[in-house]
Amino acid sequence: MSVVEQIQSTLASMESPKMAVALKKHFKAGPGQYACGDKFLGVEMSNQLDLAKKSYRSTSLSELSELLHNNIHEVRMTALLILTIKFGEAKTEQDQQEIVDFYLDHLNAINNWDLVDATAEKILGVYLINRDRSLLVKLAKSKRLWRERLAVVTTLFFAKNNDFTTSFELIKFFRGHPHPLIHQAVGKVMKEISKRDPQAADKFLAEIYKKMSSGMMKQAISGFGDERQKAYKLGSR
Repeated sequence: MSVVEQIQSTLASMESPKMAVALKKHFKAGPGQYACGDKFLGVEMSNQLDLAKKSYRSTSLSELSELLHNNIHEVRMTALLILTIKFGEAKTEQDQQEIVDFYLDHLNAINNWDLVDATAEKILGVYLINRDRSLLVKLAKSKRLWRERLAVVTTLFFAKNNDFTTSFELIKFFRGHPHPLIHQAVGKVMKEISKRDPQAADKFLAEIYKKMSSGMMKQAISGFGDERQKAYKLGSR
């Protein structure tokens, strides 16, 4: 049995039809929804991570590519978790570059918010923190939801290192974006910035919040205290 077959078989052995139904609903995979057609086995995330930790050394990038072309959500997630571990274990810049190139070549497989959030910060965030970040602007301008979210979530790693410039640039670009998943991503980043430098977060939002969509503003100010949130909601900040 090949590595690919072993991973698929292991995941299939942990299948839970009841959980699969719940995950399909949670990740909006029904008709007309943003992840329409995605298929689920119903495998716990902790089990996928355990499998990834056991498999990453024996799984090549070509085998990961095969897994990422699978139409089952947990198979793609497990492959991405393996890739993330491989990136973290990479010893040279060349090895990191190879993984980043592979990641970017397989963006079409990263087609739900959990797949984005499990990888963007840990791969692109780490890789780009001391490099040119124009790629994130390109992704932000793609008008493709998952790439837009990936651009924002990548900057969470920068924010955790007290580097807010790119986060602010992308949030300003997305200020009128209509989709709740972009609002949520902005909220995650702004919470981190608010925690680390509330004055910088407040100064930035004070300049643009009136131009934000209501959903995005609600998420963006969620890291502030009640009184500050109230001032923003009343438009008196």
